[in-house]
Formats: sequence, structure tokens, C-alpha cells
Amino acid sequence: MKPIKLLKVFVYFMAVLIFVLLGALFYGFSITGKDGIDPAAGEQTYTMFLGEPEGSRVRHFVAAGEMVILHLEGGGMPVRFLVFDTNNGRVVGRVNLGQSP
Repeated sequence: MKPIKLLKVFVYFMAVLIFVLLGALFYGFSITGKDGIDPAAGEQTYTMFLGEPEGSRVRHFVAAGEMVILHLEGGGMPVRFLVFDTNNGRVVGRVNLGQSP
């Protein structure tokens, strides 16, 4: 095979390979969300009732393994922390920073 013909075959092969890889890349983007996470995975939601007074608000939260620690304030109560277990959907601990009753 002549060097020019070999070069042409190589160029055509690379062009086809680029188009195939770009198609695979666009297909991958189309089946995932904008942040790279499967859209169906982000549809899981939780509704929980913490038994806190009206007007309480979550100031901050931290995920710690299977637990979520919520920093709450307001609602006529002192600053407090709740430890929420995501496996069973229950509050498993409370820390109040006010005076003891």
C-alpha cells in the first residue's frame, strides 16, 4: 500500500472514530442530569415531622453517615440540635442549649 493511500485510510478511520465517540458522549449527557447524576435518583423525597414548635427553622445541617444533625432555632425555644436517623426516619437524639427545666 502506498504511503499516501495509507494516510487517507488512517484519516478516514480517525474521522469516523471521532464521530462515534462524540455520539457516545452526547448520548451519555442525554441520559443523565445536568450534574451527572441519574435524574431518577434525585426524585426520592422525604417528609418528616420533628415535633418542633411553629416558627422553628433549620439554621444549618450536617450529614454524618446515616444520621443528619439539624441545628434549629426560633419557635420560642432556645437553640437546639436534633439527630435524625435517615434509615428509620426518626429523631434519635436532642441537644438543647438553654437552661435545664
